[in-house]
Amino acid sequence: MCCLQAIDKLNFPPPKKNHNITPMNILIAGAGPTGLTAAIELTRRGHSPRIIDRKDAPSPLSRAVGINARSLELLEPSGVSEALIARGIKVQRPQIYEGDSIIGTIHMDRLPHRYNFLLALPQNETEEIMRDALHALGGNVEYGHALTGLRIENGKAHVTINEEKRAQYDLVIGADGARSFVREAMGIAFEGHDYGAHWSIADFESKDWQGDANLFIIPGGHVRFVIRIGERRYRAVADQPEALPGIPVDFTLDKLHRADDFLISVRQAVTYQKECVYLAGDAAHVHSPAGGRGMNLGIDDACDLARRIAESDLAGYTAARHPVGESVLKMSEAMVRMATTRKPLVKVARRVMLAIISTFPFLQIPFLKSVSGLKG
Repeated sequence: MCCLQAIDKLNFPPPKKNHNITPMNILIAGAGPTGLTAAIELTRRGHSPRIIDRKDAPSPLSRAVGINARSLELLEPSGVSEALIARGIKVQRPQIYEGDSIIGTIHMDRLPHRYNFLLALPQNETEEIMRDALHALGGNVEYGHALTGLRIENGKAHVTINEEKRAQYDLVIGADGARSFVREAMGIAFEGHDYGAHWSIADFESKDWQGDANLFIIPGGHVRFVIRIGERRYRAVADQPEALPGIPVDFTLDKLHRADDFLISVRQAVTYQKECVYLAGDAAHVHSPAGGRGMNLGIDDACDLARRIAESDLAGYTAARHPVGESVLKMSEAMVRMATTRKPLVKVARRVMLAIISTFPFLQIPFLKSVSGLKG
Protein backbone atom coordinates (compact mmCIF):
# COMPACT_ATOMS: atom_id res chain seq x y z
CA MET A 1 0.00 0.00 0.00
CA CYS A 2 1.38 3.40 -0.96
CA CYS A 3 1.13 6.17 1.59
CA LEU A 4 -0.11 9.48 0.16
CA GLN A 5 0.76 11.97 2.90
CA ALA A 6 2.15 15.17 1.42
CA ILE A 7 5.85 15.58 2.09
CA ASP A 8 5.61 19.36 2.41
CA LYS A 9 3.43 18.91 5.53
CA LEU A 10 6.20 17.14 7.40
CA ASN A 11 8.52 19.07 9.68
CA PHE A 12 12.11 18.01 10.28
CA PRO A 13 13.28 18.60 13.87
CA PRO A 14 15.91 21.30 14.47
CA PRO A 15 19.52 20.38 15.36
CA LYS A 16 20.42 19.74 18.97
CA LYS A 17 22.32 22.41 20.86
CA ASN A 18 25.17 20.38 22.28
CA HIS A 19 27.60 22.56 24.19
CA ASN A 20 29.70 19.58 25.25
CA ILE A 21 31.04 18.65 21.81
CA THR A 22 34.39 19.82 20.50
CA PRO A 23 33.76 21.49 17.12
CA MET A 24 35.50 19.65 14.27
CA ASN A 25 36.16 20.72 10.73
CA ILE A 26 34.68 17.76 8.81
CA LEU A 27 34.55 17.06 5.08
CA ILE A 28 32.18 14.47 3.60
CA ALA A 29 33.02 13.34 0.06
CA GLY A 30 29.94 11.98 -1.69
CA ALA A 31 26.28 13.01 -1.45
CA GLY A 32 24.53 9.68 -1.94
CA PRO A 33 22.43 8.17 0.86
CA THR A 34 25.53 7.38 2.96
CA GLY A 35 27.07 10.84 2.75
CA LEU A 36 23.72 12.57 3.26
CA THR A 37 22.99 10.42 6.31
CA ALA A 38 26.38 11.30 7.80
CA ALA A 39 25.77 15.00 7.14
CA ILE A 40 22.28 14.90 8.69
CA GLU A 41 23.38 12.98 11.78
CA LEU A 42 26.45 15.13 12.39
CA THR A 43 24.50 18.37 11.92
CA ARG A 44 21.75 17.07 14.19
CA ARG A 45 24.37 16.52 16.87
CA GLY A 46 25.80 20.04 16.64
CA HIS A 47 28.57 19.73 14.03
CA SER A 48 28.62 21.63 10.72
CA PRO A 49 30.18 19.26 8.17
CA ARG A 50 30.89 20.27 4.60
CA ILE A 51 29.46 17.80 2.06
CA ILE A 52 30.62 17.82 -1.56
CA ASP A 53 29.85 15.75 -4.65
CA ARG A 54 31.65 15.60 -7.99
CA LYS A 55 28.36 15.48 -9.92
CA ASP A 56 27.05 18.83 -11.18
CA ALA A 57 23.57 18.10 -9.84
CA PRO A 58 21.59 15.38 -8.05
CA SER A 59 21.28 12.25 -10.17
CA PRO A 60 17.79 11.49 -11.56
CA LEU A 61 18.75 7.79 -11.69
CA SER A 62 17.97 5.27 -8.98
CA ARG A 63 20.21 2.38 -7.96
CA ALA A 64 18.74 1.11 -4.70
CA VAL A 65 14.98 0.90 -4.15
CA GLY A 66 14.54 -0.87 -0.78
CA ILE A 67 14.77 0.69 2.69
CA ASN A 68 14.79 -1.78 5.55
CA ALA A 69 13.64 -1.68 9.16
CA ARG A 70 17.08 -0.89 10.57
CA SER A 71 17.47 2.16 8.34
CA LEU A 72 14.01 3.44 9.25
CA GLU A 73 14.90 2.99 12.92
CA LEU A 74 18.13 4.95 12.52
CA LEU A 75 16.56 7.76 10.49
CA GLU A 76 13.65 8.31 12.90
CA PRO A 77 15.26 11.05 15.05
CA SER A 78 15.92 13.27 12.01
CA GLY A 79 12.35 12.98 10.73
CA VAL A 80 13.57 11.34 7.54
CA SER A 81 11.78 8.03 8.20
CA GLU A 82 8.40 9.70 8.47
CA ALA A 83 8.97 11.42 5.13
CA LEU A 84 10.21 8.23 3.45
CA ILE A 85 7.21 6.22 4.65
CA ALA A 86 4.85 8.94 3.47
CA ARG A 87 6.16 8.56 -0.07
CA GLY A 88 7.15 4.89 -0.29
CA ILE A 89 5.37 1.58 -0.77
CA LYS A 90 5.23 -0.97 2.04
CA VAL A 91 6.15 -4.40 0.70
CA GLN A 92 5.12 -7.12 3.15
CA ARG A 93 4.69 -10.40 1.25
CA PRO A 94 7.19 -10.94 -1.58
CA GLN A 95 6.47 -14.12 -3.54
CA ILE A 96 9.01 -16.59 -4.93
CA TYR A 97 8.42 -18.32 -8.25
CA GLU A 98 10.17 -21.25 -9.84
CA GLY A 99 9.27 -20.95 -13.50
CA ASP A 100 5.67 -19.70 -13.47
CA SER A 101 4.69 -21.47 -10.22
CA ILE A 102 4.69 -19.85 -6.76
CA ILE A 103 6.87 -21.92 -4.44
CA GLY A 104 7.13 -19.62 -1.45
CA THR A 105 6.06 -16.40 0.25
CA ILE A 106 8.20 -14.21 2.49
CA HIS A 107 6.01 -12.98 5.36
CA MET A 108 7.68 -9.71 6.32
CA ASP A 109 4.49 -8.77 8.16
CA ARG A 110 5.48 -11.43 10.74
CA LEU A 111 8.64 -9.52 11.66
CA PRO A 112 8.32 -8.52 15.34
CA HIS A 113 9.03 -4.86 14.68
CA ARG A 114 7.06 -1.68 14.07
CA TYR A 115 8.61 -1.54 10.59
CA ASN A 116 7.52 -5.00 9.48
CA PHE A 117 7.94 -4.30 5.79
CA LEU A 118 10.45 -3.37 3.11
CA LEU A 119 9.87 0.21 2.03
CA ALA A 120 10.13 0.53 -1.75
CA LEU A 121 11.24 3.95 -2.94
CA PRO A 122 13.64 4.93 -5.75
CA GLN A 123 17.02 6.08 -4.45
CA ASN A 124 16.78 9.51 -6.11
CA GLU A 125 13.59 10.18 -4.10
CA THR A 126 15.26 8.96 -0.92
CA GLU A 127 18.13 11.35 -1.56
CA GLU A 128 15.71 14.21 -2.25
CA ILE A 129 14.07 13.70 1.15
CA MET A 130 17.47 13.52 2.83
CA ARG A 131 18.58 16.76 1.14
CA ASP A 132 15.39 18.44 2.37
CA ALA A 133 16.14 17.26 5.90
CA LEU A 134 19.74 18.49 5.69
CA HIS A 135 18.57 21.85 4.34
CA ALA A 136 16.09 22.16 7.21
CA LEU A 137 19.03 21.68 9.58
CA GLY A 138 20.96 24.46 7.84
CA GLY A 139 23.20 22.26 5.67
CA ASN A 140 23.65 22.13 1.92
CA VAL A 141 25.32 19.88 -0.67
CA GLU A 142 28.02 21.49 -2.81
CA TYR A 143 27.66 19.89 -6.24
CA GLY A 144 30.34 20.16 -8.90
CA HIS A 145 33.07 19.87 -6.25
CA ALA A 146 35.41 16.95 -6.89
CA LEU A 147 37.99 15.86 -4.33
CA THR A 148 41.20 15.63 -6.37
CA GLY A 149 43.91 15.58 -3.71
CA LEU A 150 44.23 14.16 -0.20
CA ARG A 151 47.24 13.82 2.09
CA ILE A 152 47.69 13.64 5.85
CA GLU A 153 50.13 15.92 7.63
CA ASN A 154 50.43 16.44 11.39
CA GLY A 155 47.16 14.59 11.95
CA LYS A 156 45.19 16.83 9.60
CA ALA A 157 43.74 16.08 6.16
CA HIS A 158 45.00 18.47 3.50
CA VAL A 159 42.69 18.29 0.49
CA THR A 160 42.47 19.71 -2.99
CA ILE A 161 39.06 20.31 -4.53
CA ASN A 162 38.60 20.80 -8.27
CA GLU A 163 42.39 20.69 -8.72
CA GLU A 164 42.96 24.14 -7.27
CA LYS A 165 41.04 24.89 -4.06
CA ARG A 166 43.00 23.77 -1.00
CA ALA A 167 41.68 23.29 2.49
CA GLN A 168 42.47 21.54 5.77
CA TYR A 169 40.13 19.30 7.76
CA ASP A 170 40.21 17.53 11.11
CA LEU A 171 38.39 14.54 9.63
CA VAL A 172 37.35 13.28 6.18
CA ILE A 173 34.53 10.81 5.49
CA GLY A 174 34.83 8.92 2.24
CA ALA A 175 31.28 8.18 1.10
CA ASP A 176 32.26 8.45 -2.55
CA GLY A 177 31.25 5.03 -3.83
CA ALA A 178 32.87 1.85 -5.05
CA ARG A 179 35.56 3.73 -6.98
CA SER A 180 36.31 5.89 -3.97
CA PHE A 181 38.99 8.52 -4.49
CA VAL A 182 39.33 8.78 -0.72
CA ARG A 183 40.04 5.06 -0.29
CA GLU A 184 42.56 4.98 -3.12
CA ALA A 185 44.30 8.16 -1.96
CA MET A 186 44.78 6.58 1.46
CA GLY A 187 46.14 3.36 -0.05
CA ILE A 188 43.50 1.17 1.56
CA ALA A 189 43.15 -2.20 -0.20
CA PHE A 190 39.71 -3.17 -1.52
CA GLU A 191 39.83 -6.96 -1.44
CA GLY A 192 37.45 -9.36 -3.13
CA HIS A 193 36.41 -10.40 -6.62
CA ASP A 194 34.23 -9.43 -9.57
CA TYR A 195 31.40 -11.41 -11.11
CA GLY A 196 32.19 -12.28 -14.70
CA ALA A 197 28.63 -11.88 -15.98
CA HIS A 198 26.67 -8.66 -16.40
CA TRP A 199 23.60 -7.94 -14.28
CA SER A 200 20.85 -5.60 -15.45
CA ILE A 201 17.96 -3.39 -14.37
CA ALA A 202 14.83 -2.13 -16.10
CA ASP A 203 12.33 0.44 -14.84
CA PHE A 204 8.96 0.01 -16.51
CA GLU A 205 5.24 0.69 -16.28
CA SER A 206 2.57 -1.99 -16.46
CA LYS A 207 -1.17 -1.72 -15.84
CA ASP A 208 -1.61 -5.43 -15.12
CA TRP A 209 1.48 -6.57 -13.23
CA GLN A 210 0.50 -8.63 -10.18
CA GLY A 211 2.20 -8.26 -6.80
CA ASP A 212 4.41 -5.72 -5.04
CA ALA A 213 7.52 -7.92 -5.11
CA ASN A 214 8.29 -11.15 -6.98
CA LEU A 215 11.45 -13.24 -7.19
CA PHE A 216 11.60 -15.51 -10.24
CA ILE A 217 14.01 -18.45 -10.29
CA ILE A 218 14.54 -19.12 -13.99
CA PRO A 219 15.46 -22.54 -15.41
CA GLY A 220 19.16 -22.64 -16.22
CA GLY A 221 20.27 -21.00 -12.99
CA HIS A 222 19.18 -17.37 -13.37
CA VAL A 223 17.01 -14.95 -11.40
CA ARG A 224 14.69 -12.02 -11.97
CA PHE A 225 13.41 -9.78 -9.19
CA VAL A 226 10.56 -7.30 -9.76
CA ILE A 227 9.43 -4.75 -7.15
CA ARG A 228 6.82 -2.01 -7.33
CA ILE A 229 8.33 1.46 -6.90
CA GLY A 230 5.36 3.66 -7.79
CA GLU A 231 1.87 3.78 -9.23
CA ARG A 232 2.00 1.13 -12.00
CA ARG A 233 5.81 1.52 -12.02
CA TYR A 234 8.25 -1.34 -11.35
CA ARG A 235 11.97 -2.13 -11.09
CA ALA A 236 13.28 -5.41 -12.52
CA VAL A 237 16.75 -6.74 -11.64
CA ALA A 238 18.37 -9.76 -13.30
CA ASP A 239 21.66 -11.65 -13.22
CA GLN A 240 21.79 -11.45 -17.04
CA PRO A 241 22.36 -8.55 -19.47
CA GLU A 242 18.61 -7.93 -20.07
CA ALA A 243 16.19 -7.79 -17.15
CA LEU A 244 12.77 -8.16 -18.79
CA PRO A 245 13.15 -11.02 -21.31
CA GLY A 246 12.67 -14.37 -19.62
CA ILE A 247 10.20 -13.29 -16.93
CA PRO A 248 7.86 -16.32 -16.95
CA VAL A 249 4.52 -14.54 -16.40
CA ASP A 250 2.33 -12.59 -18.79
CA PHE A 251 2.18 -8.82 -18.33
CA THR A 252 1.73 -5.70 -20.44
CA LEU A 253 4.79 -3.50 -20.91
CA ASP A 254 3.21 -0.07 -21.20
CA LYS A 255 6.40 1.99 -21.01
CA LEU A 256 10.10 1.32 -20.51
CA HIS A 257 11.70 4.18 -18.58
CA ARG A 258 15.22 2.87 -18.28
CA ALA A 259 17.27 -0.23 -19.04
CA ASP A 260 20.92 -0.74 -18.18
CA ASP A 261 23.44 -3.44 -17.37
CA PHE A 262 26.31 -3.45 -14.91
CA LEU A 263 29.03 -5.58 -13.38
CA ILE A 264 28.86 -6.79 -9.78
CA SER A 265 31.81 -6.86 -7.40
CA VAL A 266 32.10 -8.42 -3.96
CA ARG A 267 34.75 -6.39 -2.16
CA GLN A 268 35.53 -4.91 1.24
CA ALA A 269 38.12 -2.43 2.44
CA VAL A 270 40.68 -4.06 4.73
CA THR A 271 40.12 -1.20 7.18
CA TYR A 272 37.44 1.47 7.37
CA GLN A 273 39.74 4.04 8.92
CA LYS A 274 43.26 5.34 8.50
CA GLU A 275 44.58 8.28 10.49
CA CYS A 276 41.84 10.94 10.29
CA VAL A 277 40.04 9.42 7.28
CA TYR A 278 37.00 7.13 7.51
CA LEU A 279 35.14 5.09 4.90
CA ALA A 280 31.41 4.33 4.75
CA GLY A 281 28.96 2.80 2.30
CA ASP A 282 30.14 1.53 -1.07
CA ALA A 283 33.57 3.06 -0.45
CA ALA A 284 33.95 0.43 2.28
CA HIS A 285 32.03 -2.54 0.83
CA VAL A 286 30.15 -3.65 -2.29
CA HIS A 287 28.17 -6.80 -3.07
CA SER A 288 25.36 -8.14 -5.24
CA PRO A 289 21.81 -6.73 -4.95
CA ALA A 290 20.68 -9.97 -3.27
CA GLY A 291 19.19 -9.20 0.14
CA GLY A 292 18.85 -5.48 -0.56
CA ARG A 293 21.36 -4.45 2.10
CA GLY A 294 23.73 -2.21 0.09
CA MET A 295 22.27 1.27 0.64
CA ASN A 296 20.99 0.25 4.06
CA LEU A 297 24.42 -0.91 5.18
CA GLY A 298 25.83 2.48 4.16
CA ILE A 299 23.16 4.30 6.18
CA ASP A 300 24.06 2.13 9.17
CA ASP A 301 27.78 2.92 8.70
CA ALA A 302 27.07 6.64 8.54
CA CYS A 303 24.91 6.68 11.67
CA ASP A 304 27.47 4.70 13.65
CA LEU A 305 30.30 6.95 12.48
CA ALA A 306 28.38 10.16 13.27
CA ARG A 307 27.62 8.90 16.78
CA ARG A 308 31.27 7.98 17.33
CA ILE A 309 32.43 11.42 16.17
CA ALA A 310 29.98 13.08 18.56
CA GLU A 311 31.06 10.83 21.44
CA SER A 312 34.81 10.88 20.63
CA ASP A 313 34.80 7.10 20.20
CA LEU A 314 36.35 6.76 16.76
CA ALA A 315 38.97 4.14 17.60
CA GLY A 316 36.45 1.31 17.47
CA TYR A 317 34.77 2.16 14.16
CA THR A 318 36.45 -0.50 12.01
CA ALA A 319 36.19 -3.12 14.74
CA ALA A 320 32.44 -2.52 14.93
CA ARG A 321 31.54 -2.11 11.25
CA HIS A 322 33.96 -4.42 9.39
CA PRO A 323 32.42 -7.65 10.79
CA VAL A 324 28.93 -6.39 9.91
CA GLY A 325 30.02 -5.67 6.35
CA GLU A 326 31.69 -9.06 6.09
CA SER A 327 28.52 -10.78 7.34
CA VAL A 328 26.36 -9.00 4.76
CA LEU A 329 28.74 -9.90 1.93
CA LYS A 330 28.59 -13.56 2.95
CA MET A 331 24.80 -13.49 3.20
CA SER A 332 24.48 -11.89 -0.23
CA GLU A 333 26.81 -14.47 -1.77
CA ALA A 334 24.89 -17.34 -0.17
CA MET A 335 21.57 -16.01 -1.48
CA VAL A 336 22.92 -15.72 -5.01
CA ARG A 337 24.32 -19.26 -4.88
CA MET A 338 21.05 -20.68 -3.59
CA ALA A 339 18.91 -18.87 -6.17
CA THR A 340 21.14 -19.61 -9.18
CA THR A 341 22.20 -23.18 -8.39
CA ARG A 342 22.08 -25.74 -11.20
CA LYS A 343 22.54 -28.74 -8.90
CA PRO A 344 19.39 -30.95 -8.93
CA LEU A 345 19.63 -31.98 -5.28
CA VAL A 346 20.09 -28.38 -4.13
CA LYS A 347 17.06 -27.35 -6.22
CA VAL A 348 14.94 -30.01 -4.54
CA ALA A 349 16.19 -28.93 -1.10
CA ARG A 350 15.41 -25.30 -1.96
CA ARG A 351 11.84 -26.12 -2.99
CA VAL A 352 11.24 -28.20 0.16
CA MET A 353 12.74 -25.51 2.40
CA LEU A 354 10.62 -22.76 0.85
CA ALA A 355 7.48 -24.88 1.13
CA ILE A 356 8.13 -25.48 4.83
CA ILE A 357 8.88 -21.89 5.77
CA SER A 358 5.91 -20.63 3.75
CA THR A 359 3.65 -23.04 5.64
CA PHE A 360 5.16 -22.03 9.00
CA PRO A 361 6.02 -18.31 8.65
CA PHE A 362 7.49 -18.08 12.17
CA LEU A 363 10.48 -20.04 10.82
CA GLN A 364 11.32 -17.03 8.63
CA ILE A 365 11.93 -14.67 11.54
CA PRO A 366 15.75 -15.16 11.81
CA PHE A 367 16.08 -14.58 8.05
CA LEU A 368 13.77 -11.55 8.20
CA LYS A 369 15.80 -10.02 11.02
CA SER A 370 18.95 -10.48 8.97
CA VAL A 371 17.69 -8.90 5.72
CA SER A 372 16.00 -6.15 7.74
CA GLY A 373 19.36 -5.24 9.29
CA LEU A 374 18.17 -6.06 12.80
CA LYS A 375 20.75 -8.84 13.22
CA GLY A 376 24.18 -9.08 11.55
